[in-house]
Amino acid sequence: MSRFRSSESWGIHIRPLWRTTFESPIFWAAAFVLGVLLLFHLTVRTPHMNYSVGEMANRDLVLPRELTVVDYQETEKRKIEAVEFVRPVFDWRPDKGAILGHRLADLFSEGRKGLGMDAWTRRFSEGPEIFSVLRRYGFSADLEDLCSGILLQVYRNSVVYGKKYLTSFYQKGFVRRNTVIGEEDVSFDVYTPLGYPEEILPMAQLELKKDRLLQPMDRDILVRFMADFIEPNLTLNAVETNFRRQKAAEAVQPLVYHLTRGYVLARQGDILGERAITILRALEQSSNFGRRWPPYLGVVLLGLGVLIFLSRVVLMSRTHFYGYTPQMTFNLILILFLIHLILLQILQAALVPVSGAFRFHPLNDPELYLYAIPYAAGTFLVRLLAGYALSVGFALSFSLVAAVLSPQFPVVFPFALFGSLAVIMTVGRARSRWAITRAGLSVGAANVFLLLLFGALFQIKGIWPSVILAGVPLPRQILTIFWPLILAFFGAILSSAFVSFITPFVESVFGLTTDLRLVEFTNPNHPLLKELALKAPGTFQHSIQLATLAERAAEAIGANPLLVRAACLFHDIGKLAKPVYFVENQRPGENPHEKLEPGASRLILKSHVQEGVELARRHRLPRPLIDAILTHHGTKVMHYFYHKAMSRSENGTAQEGFRYPGPKPRSKEMSIIMLADALEAAVRTLDEPSVSKLAAMVDTLVESAVEDGQLAESDLTFFELETVKQAFRSTLASMHHARLDYPGFDFNGD
Repeated sequence: MSRFRSSESWGIHIRPLWRTTFESPIFWAAAFVLGVLLLFHLTVRTPHMNYSVGEMANRDLVLPRELTVVDYQETEKRKIEAVEFVRPVFDWRPDKGAILGHRLADLFSEGRKGLGMDAWTRRFSEGPEIFSVLRRYGFSADLEDLCSGILLQVYRNSVVYGKKYLTSFYQKGFVRRNTVIGEEDVSFDVYTPLGYPEEILPMAQLELKKDRLLQPMDRDILVRFMADFIEPNLTLNAVETNFRRQKAAEAVQPLVYHLTRGYVLARQGDILGERAITILRALEQSSNFGRRWPPYLGVVLLGLGVLIFLSRVVLMSRTHFYGYTPQMTFNLILILFLIHLILLQILQAALVPVSGAFRFHPLNDPELYLYAIPYAAGTFLVRLLAGYALSVGFALSFSLVAAVLSPQFPVVFPFALFGSLAVIMTVGRARSRWAITRAGLSVGAANVFLLLLFGALFQIKGIWPSVILAGVPLPRQILTIFWPLILAFFGAILSSAFVSFITPFVESVFGLTTDLRLVEFTNPNHPLLKELALKAPGTFQHSIQLATLAERAAEAIGANPLLVRAACLFHDIGKLAKPVYFVENQRPGENPHEKLEPGASRLILKSHVQEGVELARRHRLPRPLIDAILTHHGTKVMHYFYHKAMSRSENGTAQEGFRYPGPKPRSKEMSIIMLADALEAAVRTLDEPSVSKLAAMVDTLVESAVEDGQLAESDLTFFELETVKQAFRSTLASMHHARLDYPGFDFNGD
């Protein structure tokens, strides 16, 4: 594996300071520990005691320190009770009857004098009709006495508007404030006052029936007149009542609990009431409890342990991100680790108000929403970018840290771990977006199975509820059982969606390439490949044959065959600049190198590497494809032109001048491409490519490359090299097998 070089390709140009920082494992190790410590500081408060009213305590709940708790809920209840205890204030005017009696006498007196028509019209809704009736009877003294008697009888008691409201205070009474003398008393007499107007009308009608001279229609008009004339003398004073209620609420002091250390809040098996829940909430919100040095020391030790474990995994697995050294692979693992942790903590905090938006169980239980967090997304991404061993190490370490930062460690750790392992076993080499979705569905099924299993074994909250409360509707019971399973399945789907969304960004920022992106470059309709097929058809056919040969060898040793195939298709795009100077694109008898000196031909051959790199960068090809362009010849000698130069020079020619610029291949895939490129070109020189000739050619060229040191920087083992050679032999034999002659045709003739 190689470090970053200025001659190699990145998706973006990296500044030297960033590159230096990125290559420093000490910097990222310190950043990792500090990041985990900060997340712990922000997320972990007190030991989580997430109970609700009516639940059973699963252990003894003992206060670890002194605590002062303000019970806001109980205080609010007491304020409501104090407000409800305040009696309403009613203003009472005992002289209302006398005042109305004098006013009635004045009206009759004016009427007998022929005056007062305007007063009747303004005062009463049916003033003209009433005045007309009374004038017809001459405003008689008998009729005046009859109306006065009605007033006298009505105002023997109080008259109140809205008697039904008054009677609602029959237990606590009401405050009757005498507005004449300014005194008040408490009265429980809520039934004696007459309701206005529902009890006034019958009384007036009954009294007016005593005058037999009145016509029925006149009597009805006079009944309505008395109803309009009579006014309530017991009225609610809403302003004073609300003022007294507000003062009563303000007078209630907050309910405060002063609890000492060691106070037993509840024993195991006790049913928790509102007071216990209030104290538990205050304990969790306390800023001092839980912030001691032992938890922080434990987090630091956990971070150091994860660092050691991941570093050993990277070194021992020999699986790195393409183009990365082990140190840089280790750094990138830590970066992805921290990014995923931060995103999960943000999502975990966002799910709390989501659960609070619901009013009934299980939708309002924040613990159940932990199952919807995509714990497996980080492992999913690492599995797409690297191999099996590295993703397993990431899954183990990440599940542990995520569970420590979670409020439910015993549930989250196995859930996250087994979900991540399910990703590793199902995703494989994803070569389509559907493969990611399919892996997400598989992980969702695994999550559901794990929850059912753990719920049966360990009675996890929300899974396999042992008791369904009587009276709960059947749909609610079904939702209680299946809601955690739905969230678990959704978490897996969210993991696949998250990976599909973030993978292009990770590829672009860190110069990585997944199989999903490589698939795009195996399509022959790519503009560069179409141009290559048009302008350099021989090179295009050579690239296709090379892709087949190298892909089989990569499959034989467990390398990435998709990477090899895509790289082979683009490895010679530099020949587009001068296609006719390469033999596979020349017509018979047309070789421009015959008119050139060997030195000039050497420069043309060398230039196709750099021109290919520039063309690849212009078309934003991924880094592995650019590496294939750079390394597909390694630093091998251009033997034809070197020997041609030797034959023309009496003093000899330096071999180093006729070597390709390199660099040498540093990965298994690039090594296979370099060997296969030489084989695919050499096999065209055989007149009759028999199996024995092909085998001898493979052995000769591979051994020549080894002796020349072309594989010195590669991580190919000798065993893998033998496997590659065997794959080359079988593939070349199948590609160049003999065929029977067509009867009647002589294709080998002149």
